Amino acid sequence: MKAFTLTSFGFALSAALGVLASPASPGSPTSNGLDVRNEDNRQVKYPGDCDPRTNQCHYKSQSGLNAICHCDFKICTDAIENKACYYDSYSRKCVCQEVI
Repeated sequence: MKAFTLTSFGFALSAALGVLASPASPGSPTSNGLDVRNEDNRQVKYPGDCDPRTNQCHYKSQSGLNAICHCDFKICTDAIENKACYYDSYSRKCVCQEVI
């Protein structure tokens, strides 16, 4: 009789743990990890200005300090009026003068 009670208790415990481990709503974006970029209120893209002399993007980081990232390709030129750039903290890439 004790073995039957321990077995039924084990099944009840495993069922309760299964319910706790499953997400509340399976269709929600956070249940499959797609919205990891915006958790903890972290900014993903930091806008800044491109310096053609050094080919670097100067932007303000999340802490408010000035930060610099090096443009991957030499596209930060004086020929383009818009010297916008941004640093993507999720992919850790510096994008300078993105062509749309």
